[in-house]
Amino acid sequence: MNERVAFLHILGKDWQAIFTDDDYVYDGKDGADGMAQHWLQKLQITARHPQEQGRILCHEILHVYDEELNMELTEHQVELLGTALYQLLSDNDIYAILNGLTELQGNSE
Repeated sequence: MNERVAFLHILGKDWQAIFTDDDYVYDGKDGADGMAQHWLQKLQITARHPQEQGRILCHEILHVYDEELNMELTEHQVELLGTALYQLLSDNDIYAILNGLTELQGNSE
């Protein structure tokens, strides 16, 4: 099994994001494309859909926020927010925008 590990700092805690070449991760009952293990501070992301790993990572990060902040989000809400967040980050260079290095393109009328 091949793994790639990235490190994230979320809400003051250090987390590992483990990208595995397994098709599924198991949460004790079902196979999934990703999983947040809060007690270990690990996120596991599978290679089953390589083009979806960024979206799945955003989804699992939202599960961390949900649990840590007692937000009580439904799985549907996490799915929608994860997809929206990933799309925002994919479509825009957030760091450049915040640092004034780029301007948003649009019609000025």
